[in-house]
Amino acid sequence: MNCFLLLEYAKVFALIGAISIALMTGFNLGDKSNAVRNAWKLLNGTIIAYNDCYATEEDLIDAYKKGEELIGDVSYSRIQGVL
Repeated sequence: MNCFLLLEYAKVFALIGAISIALMTGFNLGDKSNAVRNAWKLLNGTIIAYNDCYATEEDLIDAYKKGEELIGDVSYSRIQGVL
């Protein structure tokens, strides 16, 4: 491969990386993924307890509601000076 082609590849990958980081930062995807994981652990634990007869259907409904509260809506954080 010639140097010009490698330079173009580098530019494309740099652009993809910059866009990816902007999206992850702008939509707080790190925090959102933690919230989804915590909600899943809560609901999964309640389902296991329900299957072993340690939790009721009301407990399942409460765990679902708490999980939804943990996840919340998608929030967009605007960086000062950008957009």
